[in-house]
Amino acid sequence: MNGAQKVDKRKVEINKFSLIFNKLGIYVVVLLLIVAGVLLSGGQFFSASNIQSILEASALIGMVSAGLMFVVYSGNMNDMSIPMTMAMAGMLTVQFINLGFIPALLIGIASGALIGFINGLMIGKFRAHPIIWS
Repeated sequence: MNGAQKVDKRKVEINKFSLIFNKLGIYVVVLLLIVAGVLLSGGQFFSASNIQSILEASALIGMVSAGLMFVVYSGNMNDMSIPMTMAMAGMLTVQFINLGFIPALLIGIASGALIGFINGLMIGKFRAHPIIWS
């Protein structure tokens, strides 16, 4: 090895467009999606029934995200098992629906809680890596 230091020749200057896009990029994307929705729906995009449909479709993701927020903020961990846990609980609920709505719902909730307990035990007590275990 020679004693010469390597010089980093990557571009480091930021132009105005990059700066504006970094600060306002998501707002521009959301605005473009709203405009596309208005144009494609024939003016019915902001109707009460459409707004209700959008809120109903995003409510479950919002609740799951709120719960995951506590996991991530508590120790820089991430739980990759949430979609699998939701799918398993949903499948068990549908499988046991012939027992009645309330028992099937309780079985689904209990199965999700059991999976979460096992994940928490393995990660918290036995120090398994959160990404790998979940």
